[in-house]
Amino acid sequence: MILRFAALLFAALLLLAATGSAQTAAEFLQKGIYTQQTAGNVDGAIEIYRQVIGMAGTDRATAGRAQMQLVSAFLQKGDFPGASREFNTLMLNYADQKELVSAMSTAMRMAASIRVASVQTPPRPPQLTKGTLQNGVYHHNTTGTEVRLPQGWSVTGDSDSSGGGEAVMLKDPSGQAYFMWLIPSSITVETISQRLDEDSEYKFYQRTMEGDGGFKLRPGTLVKWGSGTRQGLTAAFDFTQGSPQIEYASWMRSAKTALYFRVYCTESNVSAVRDSLRLLQDATTLP
Repeated sequence: MILRFAALLFAALLLLAATGSAQTAAEFLQKGIYTQQTAGNVDGAIEIYRQVIGMAGTDRATAGRAQMQLVSAFLQKGDFPGASREFNTLMLNYADQKELVSAMSTAMRMAASIRVASVQTPPRPPQLTKGTLQNGVYHHNTTGTEVRLPQGWSVTGDSDSSGGGEAVMLKDPSGQAYFMWLIPSSITVETISQRLDEDSEYKFYQRTMEGDGGFKLRPGTLVKWGSGTRQGLTAAFDFTQGSPQIEYASWMRSAKTALYFRVYCTESNVSAVRDSLRLLQDATTLP
């Protein structure tokens, strides 16, 4: 469904120190995310999220994330009334977790604006608020970045995002989802390479703060490329705890713009995702 992006609207959360049972709940949450995003079993993921909430106990951070994932799962199913019920529960029970509520408020607003009446209705063009799509080229208004969509690719939506940036959601011909984050960033050409290193180092810090234990760089995947005013860095990371998952990430910078691509995959499609990410990089023009 066109609303699969909601599962990717994660704000950086500081998880509480966990007891033995809370650690089990956090690990079970990762299983639910894998089941929803990678395996594509949304109904199975919903059951897992409900179990996580029941077993989290005093670990409100894990329970809140599970409740957020419930909202995203119902959005992915196209069940807007169900998503609304779960969102109301999120606001009622976890109002203190403001970043969670804010992220899902954005997802719900977008969902309300692009609801499809029925499966018999022909697909509508995405409702874009941060850019335009014309003749196969997505133009991002704030930064001027352009993506000339490769054959069979599509833009499924755009929105505000964490860190003051804006997000664009894309899909390749296989249906694999890609997340693109952009923000204006005025730096000198001489410092682009250094800033790319800092971008990748921050990823480790961010994942640690989010409680994603076992986040490790996959050997041989850290590659810098480009020169002058258009440079990039690509790397793959393994989640070594919970359900096996790989995160491919790519950072691109010019003297005016910072861009970040993210895609989750499994070992079986890691090569295809790597090649598709390269194709997407080549199709992207930074100002």
